[in-house]
Amino acid sequence: MDWRWIAAAMTVVGFLLTAGNLVAAFLGVRRQVSVEETRIRDSEALAEQESTEMAARTPAEITAEGSAAVHEKYRLLYEQRGLIRPNHGNLVYLPAYEAQRIVGLTLDASRDNLLWAGIGLLVSTAASVWSLWL
Repeated sequence: MDWRWIAAAMTVVGFLLTAGNLVAAFLGVRRQVSVEETRIRDSEALAEQESTEMAARTPAEITAEGSAAVHEKYRLLYEQRGLIRPNHGNLVYLPAYEAQRIVGLTLDASRDNLLWAGIGLLVSTAASVWSLWL
């Protein structure tokens, strides 16, 4: 039996695992970016709606209870959409919260693909080293 064919097949399999999973990881990150762009648009739209609703109130509606009701309505809308509602308490930290969340989602989306790409590199490397003795 000619072992060179097995080494060649291992090299091809390693390449396919590596290249395929790197492309899949890239596509997963691209999908996550489009999801985040949608979240940004949703957040901007909610902020605009809230500002419009607050500005459209009549003087009789401008009370602590009325304002609290509007704030609670939009707090629930943000929560239902999985968004963080900006306020004076979290405005300074909001970019850090979002950056941490995005990095975590990106790692989760690409972890398996990167693992398989690493396995592909190991298979290709093993085949290359083994071919030196064939």
